[in-house]
Amino acid sequence: MAITEQTDQVAQAQALLIEHFKNSPNLKAVIKAYIDQLQEIEAMMFQLLEERDLTSAVGSQLDVLGEILGRPRNGLSDADYRSFLNAQIVVNFGSGTLEDVRNAIQLVTITTGTVTIDISEDHPTDPAHFEVVITEPITAAEATSVAAVIADAKGTAIRGIFTYWIDPTADVFEYDDGPGYDVGEYATAIGIPPLLLTP
Repeated sequence: MAITEQTDQVAQAQALLIEHFKNSPNLKAVIKAYIDQLQEIEAMMFQLLEERDLTSAVGSQLDVLGEILGRPRNGLSDADYRSFLNAQIVVNFGSGTLEDVRNAIQLVTITTGTVTIDISEDHPTDPAHFEVVITEPITAAEATSVAAVIADAKGTAIRGIFTYWIDPTADVFEYDDGPGYDVGEYATAIGIPPLLLTP
């Protein structure tokens, strides 16, 4: 059951007066003076509830929730950080199973759009092992945060491998007045695909 804010406390209180006092302006003024204070307290309480709710918190409010949950921001935007906090809740209540890892990773939002996450646990010589593969490029901040979620979600004696690649155009050196190391032979040598090269 959701709690709803009552914004008409004065009218409700005055409506409870018996018929004999309904037209008394002095009594209505006394009731209004008391109930206005209660209305203000209720408004502050609902503001506090809203700002501490993970679905509506922003900025430093999210940072406080992250401190409580044990997940630093690591340079993530509010939307991305919110998804990592949801994953941290799964981690905190989980027991380190592969299903916990899978559930935590599925809650993580990656800004590059659709990301395929493949979790594999089949390994002939290492049964206490799993691998998470993200097939599209992600940012370094996203990679750091996903790795932390995996490390926290997995069991103690289980080896987790995280395979990803960084967006090659995200942190490429460029000169102010022209291209840098993102074009030409050097770009090809460091693995920037030709389709991503800029003239």
